[in-house]
Amino acid sequence: MAAELVPGGWGMNIALFGTESFLPVSLWNVDLSLWLLAPLVLFVDGSFLKGETFSRGSDLEAHKDEEDDRTTDRRHVHYRANELLLRSLDALMSEFPVPIWIAEWPSGRLRSMNRASQQLLGRKLEPRSTLFNCTDLYGFYHPDLGTYPPEWFPALRAVKSGAPVIVEDLRALTPEGERRLLVGWAMPLRGYAGEIIGVVAAFFDRTDAHKQEKAYEAHIQELTREVEKLKGQLTAMERKVAQAHQLSNIGQMTAILAHEIRNPLGAIANAAELLLQLLPNADENERELLQLISSEARRLSDFARQVLTYARMPDPEPVLTPIHDVIEQALDLLEKDPQFDSRIRIRKEFSPAVTLCSVDPDLIKEVLWNLLLNAVQAMPEAGELVVATDLGEIPDRPS
Repeated sequence: MAAELVPGGWGMNIALFGTESFLPVSLWNVDLSLWLLAPLVLFVDGSFLKGETFSRGSDLEAHKDEEDDRTTDRRHVHYRANELLLRSLDALMSEFPVPIWIAEWPSGRLRSMNRASQQLLGRKLEPRSTLFNCTDLYGFYHPDLGTYPPEWFPALRAVKSGAPVIVEDLRALTPEGERRLLVGWAMPLRGYAGEIIGVVAAFFDRTDAHKQEKAYEAHIQELTREVEKLKGQLTAMERKVAQAHQLSNIGQMTAILAHEIRNPLGAIANAAELLLQLLPNADENERELLQLISSEARRLSDFARQVLTYARMPDPEPVLTPIHDVIEQALDLLEKDPQFDSRIRIRKEFSPAVTLCSVDPDLIKEVLWNLLLNAVQAMPEAGELVVATDLGEIPDRPS
């Protein structure tokens, strides 16, 4: 038998009875730990390294025993390498912030449970823990079946399938009675020779996130019911407005509008706008619905005001008013009116010299609204609408 260093890697060519066999010592083993070379040193004794050879007349039984010893030593090397891998993972995962388990295979013995896992489950590692009894020992259960079947546990499924596994139906009950909603993940660990030697499992707590999702869904459902209620009220108001149009007596129409429409319209519009503020994450359909309620409420309010203004023109109450603000309000109403053509461009030429004017804000806004609406109706082909202010002298009224 002769031993030699193989170029390009660690290894030994061993000649025994005229045959060649190669025992690799991979760089992985050398890098992992130098003590892994110890079994090889024991196996390749001093006589091999000196280049001594055995006589071809050696006993075949001795040769067989030597082969058995070599196989045993190789298995021992693999076992030590695999054990070192598992120990390294135990140490690495002990302070990991995610709950982690590491178990051996095929024994199924649960060898480590890090601190995060103990805090999550409220339990410490039991000496008799295995993948076959852990569901009972650590309070795992199924939301529909109660007891969680061990064969469904992600760690067992991972080692049996040889691939990573994710489950989302895992629940855990702590000793304090707190229920946890978990997502389980597991991946098999392979050893020196590619065989499955264990499994690593992780658990992700979705309890708080699930509670928040449920609360949000309940809030959305409640707001949806309120929106449906507002829609019903708006529909009822529209029916009453239609009935009011059929009344021949303007006094009766005014009374119905004042009593049935003007009072609740403000509440409907304010409620719709409040819902828009309370629902920053509402989907597009819900926001469109709320905007529809608000715009329709404003439309009915304008209609009621026009009718009441026609029936009873109030006396002006002039006050010093920022006239540009009133114009902006009238333009905003104009752009929301169904008759407004979005192709029309609005150009504002406000003079900085114009500030406060002595006017009745409500009446002047009504006047501006009518003027702007007339201008829009006179522009069927769209175009540019110019709104300008400037200082000037009001001619004396004729006597």
